Amino acid sequence: YLEALGDAGVKYGLKRETAYELAAKMIIGTGELYLRSHKHPSQMKDEVCSPGGSTIRGVSELEKDNFKGSVIKAVDAIEKK
Repeated sequence: YLEALGDAGVKYGLKRETAYELAAKMIIGTGELYLRSHKHPSQMKDEVCSPGGSTIRGVSELEKDNFKGSVIKAVDAIEKK
């Protein structure tokens, strides 16, 4: 996920190091927000997604590509023998 976010940043003009730094901070920030608030992740998402905004458009694309399902399948693959 970090690499993918970094690649997207580079695609839009960021230097690779800057892209990874920003991506890592976003991931850390989300984790810290959860640890402090213990809000359900869907509530956290709803709190940052403006109607018609860029964040919900990004979330929509992730859902279209079954991001959550892909992550679950990756974890499931660890258990398969």
